[in-house]
Amino acid sequence: MVSFKHIALSAGITAFVIGLGWSAYTHNKRSPHLQVAPLPPVVVDGAPVDYAFEMTMTMLKKGEKQALPGLTFAGVFQNRHAASKTITTAWTKVSKFSLQGQDIPDEVRDAFLNKIALIETVNSDIHHTIQKDFPEAYLGLELNILGKIFLPIASVGASPLTRAESDETGRYNVKYESPKPNEIVRTWVQAHNPSIKVNPKINTLVYDYDETGLLTSIDGRIEVEMAESKDSAIVYSTTVSVKMLNKSAEKPEKITLSHDLFRKIDLATVAEITATLQNQTASSDDHLTFDQAMTKLKELKKNTDFNSIMQISQSLEEEILKNPENIKHVVDAILANRERDEDREQQMSVLFGALSSTPLAATADSLVDLAQNTCPDNYCRIQALLAIGNHPTPEAHHAQDLLTIGESAVAKNEVDVFTTAYLSAGSVASRVEGDVPELSKAIIRDFNGDDDPAHRSALLAAMGNHASVDYIPTLEKSAKDEEVMIRAAALYSLRNVPSDSAKATLMSAIDNEASDIVANELLGALEYKNLNGEDYAKIARTFAKSEDENVQTRAITLLVHGLNQNDAQAEAALKSFRSATTLPEIKTYIQNELDRKNGVSPAKAP
Repeated sequence: MVSFKHIALSAGITAFVIGLGWSAYTHNKRSPHLQVAPLPPVVVDGAPVDYAFEMTMTMLKKGEKQALPGLTFAGVFQNRHAASKTITTAWTKVSKFSLQGQDIPDEVRDAFLNKIALIETVNSDIHHTIQKDFPEAYLGLELNILGKIFLPIASVGASPLTRAESDETGRYNVKYESPKPNEIVRTWVQAHNPSIKVNPKINTLVYDYDETGLLTSIDGRIEVEMAESKDSAIVYSTTVSVKMLNKSAEKPEKITLSHDLFRKIDLATVAEITATLQNQTASSDDHLTFDQAMTKLKELKKNTDFNSIMQISQSLEEEILKNPENIKHVVDAILANRERDEDREQQMSVLFGALSSTPLAATADSLVDLAQNTCPDNYCRIQALLAIGNHPTPEAHHAQDLLTIGESAVAKNEVDVFTTAYLSAGSVASRVEGDVPELSKAIIRDFNGDDDPAHRSALLAAMGNHASVDYIPTLEKSAKDEEVMIRAAALYSLRNVPSDSAKATLMSAIDNEASDIVANELLGALEYKNLNGEDYAKIARTFAKSEDENVQTRAITLLVHGLNQNDAQAEAALKSFRSATTLPEIKTYIQNELDRKNGVSPAKAP
């Protein structure tokens, strides 16, 4: 019999749907393996409602014509409302389940059945718990499906609402609007990661409700392009369909569910499980024990080959996952390393990397403690701050801890510590579910109370990392500041803010910006936005006049992306740019891109 674990891990390229990835964001307390959700008993008294569900995902490599099957999942789920306003849901039938065109065995499908999940929305944050005996290897898939079915908001007013939301592929700006009564349109506007592009024409799910607010259907398709390299990308297309089948007219008996039956599921839990499963199934040929890895670590030099470094790094991560007690030994090794030559810095990089890459709450806690309390010098503190800023599963309180460190560094005039702490605080806040309003208020307060341009630029950059809508007034005002570095930081920090006005501010700034420094940051921010034909034309018209080759190259990058999306107006803008620029290198660059698109051999540089 094939195990759940091996079937799930065999999915490979379908990882972005079933949750076998390392991109995870959460604000919930975690522990390795099972966690009991802190819920009182749930009384279920609502009438059951049955729904037909189907989700498919296909993969199309850029340049190829035939899409490959990724995931097909179809069945029937039943919802009931609980007295506590919690919704319960469970699969009553799984009729289709395949990965990469291979059918999943019946015993795996059967393991999904009648496992109750609890859906609770608190302050526009949605929380999921599920029975502990749900197959662990497929919690990522279940969480992805629940995230498509259940909305974090109950209704939308007259104006659209845009908010940042995360799934296992990353963080997105998602817009909600209600064009007609009893309908909510959910649109994935942009990814915070510039290597992920949302198709602006195929990016919506439509939710319909009856007069009582009961869901009746969901229909739509989302298409994202994920870059593998400069010249390679895969387009993932996910289609979702939900239809109400029937609603029971009879009031069933109440059911009381103890929270002891459930575990919390979130993206951090999925990341931990994924890492553990991958660790268990990985080849052990190159794996080192913890002691072996630590011994080899002491032999690392600045010029040690990459493969040897990766062997030590990956072995340390796997050994920490196997036994979190090893975290203490890694921290001890960091504190024992007091020399700061290039060889020791290479060793420190591996140690901090092991803590930063391992998706456990304890590794995040250890990094904050190093930065806040135990590091012997600022080099160590900065490495710890950078590491927590890159940790895959931080919590909201870590952002607050980093803010405290940053504020303390200001008083001591430790500019590097101050800058790194605030940038990492913003980065952490962007990766936890829900907002961290305390951080937004504190960063705005500190920005308004500081006259030092370097400090203010760092605080603006922290706002950009966090990307909360709370920063919009400050960023838009700072985008017009007389100080070049302030303008540059403010404009780039608008890249991920979930607001329609952010793109408008960026496009408006093009008209009057004379600084090449600011122009570079402005164009960098636009790489995150969905551009249209008018935008492409304006970019070409404005930046073809620039005398800075870097500015022109960055502008062309935006136009080339449109060209790759088969946008005729982007192609026209590129040709216009080619005619207007006076730089021969840029003319050749554009011609090569146009030739590549049309299958012509590239021109030679002049």
